[in-house]
Amino acid sequence: LKLWNTPLLIGLNWLMITTCTGNLIAMRKVIGNKWFKAALGALIMAFFDVLAEPTAIRLNMWSWQNENPPFQNYVAWFIASYFLLVLFFSFTFKKENPVSGWILLLQFLFFGIQYLIY
Repeated sequence: LKLWNTPLLIGLNWLMITTCTGNLIAMRKVIGNKWFKAALGALIMAFFDVLAEPTAIRLNMWSWQNENPPFQNYVAWFIASYFLLVLFFSFTFKKENPVSGWILLLQFLFFGIQYLIY
């Protein structure tokens, strides 16, 4: 199911990636305030998008006018991720899910291998 030619499930995937990234940073006891932690997490998530975009395009999840995503796509994902992670670190709830790191690693491996193969 798609909305504006983008699968709705991708929103759940980004929620999962955001949660896993935030949990990983929290579990690693990264020193810094929520703004710094959010920036670090947003960098991780933007790098993930660099790996995921080519695979998503090849799997016909979505397309870009010139086949390659423009740089502003990655900037937009950094900004969106940053604000989502600021919210994540603003709320007080247990942020230490040991499965998060594994889920994030598997996502990176899947899209990273796909990126290298094709």
